[in-house]
Amino acid sequence: MSTAENEIVQTADVIPYDVSNSNLAVVRDPAAVLEEARTAARALKDVIAQKEKPFFIGGEQYLEFEDWQTVASFFGCTAKVLATEYVDFGSAQGFVAHAVTLNAQGREISAADSMCLNDEDKWSTRASYEWHYVKRSGGTSLADPGPDELIWEPNPDKPGKNRPKKVRLKTGEVRVPFFQLRSMAQTRACCKTLRNVFSWVVVLAGYKATPAEEMTDGAGEKSKAVAKTDAAKPEAKSTGEPVETAPMPAPAPPAPIISEAQAKRFRAIGASRDKAGTGWTIEHLKALLADHGIASSTEIPRQHYNRLVDIVEKKDWDGYLDSKIKP
Repeated sequence: MSTAENEIVQTADVIPYDVSNSNLAVVRDPAAVLEEARTAARALKDVIAQKEKPFFIGGEQYLEFEDWQTVASFFGCTAKVLATEYVDFGSAQGFVAHAVTLNAQGREISAADSMCLNDEDKWSTRASYEWHYVKRSGGTSLADPGPDELIWEPNPDKPGKNRPKKVRLKTGEVRVPFFQLRSMAQTRACCKTLRNVFSWVVVLAGYKATPAEEMTDGAGEKSKAVAKTDAAKPEAKSTGEPVETAPMPAPAPPAPIISEAQAKRFRAIGASRDKAGTGWTIEHLKALLADHGIASSTEIPRQHYNRLVDIVEKKDWDGYLDSKIKP
């Protein structure tokens, strides 16, 4: 044996084997541990109760990644992604992610792997949609069909204003981008490693121990989307039927409109202002009507007719129009 080897042996610390270490032992008072867990469980329930769209399957609630992060934070822990790798199984491709749970001192206390592949229904293809105008004559149109074909309805984002009525149509299927599969693999791995440590606390709070991201049952997503409305939106059909209308209150009954003679008079007043060289143009007329949610002069409600005529005929209407029309 060389001198260097002798020196290493001489300076090494010898740790005697303790037979008692081979037996399991209670590290802390179980009652104290449970009380801390119940406190965390109550706090978790308070947070989850504020969620607008909780995740349910079969009447059971499952926690999502941000919920697992919440309970982990109570104990000074967090999840960390170590690596993500592309995998190809021939008939399916995707990603596998490796994650760990770190405690307050930065030590790894749990680890997990998880995959997301494109052979899963949700992660293979998804429906693509387009918003189409609903035409007065029937049917729909992707392009603006013109003022005579538009149907107007109340705009919930701008009280007192109207907007063209549209429906959401299914147009086909598109492949789910790989970056989304990669992200979901990481999310699942983080959920899984946190679940290894904190599932018992989550169960104390009354929730299922499996992370929502690991549930592939389509009913879960459906329940999440309608948790507060208790009504599912119409399903898309391959024939291109309307599947979803823009969210808005029920439209009010249409107001009586002016006669054709009144519409001609309104246009004539506008034309006379234009000829008089006052700066009036047909665009000003259109903007004035659009500002009141009116598609054309033939659709002016009776209750607004006199007011609109007054605006056009006034000597001081320039300031009003200039605020609506930009050259």
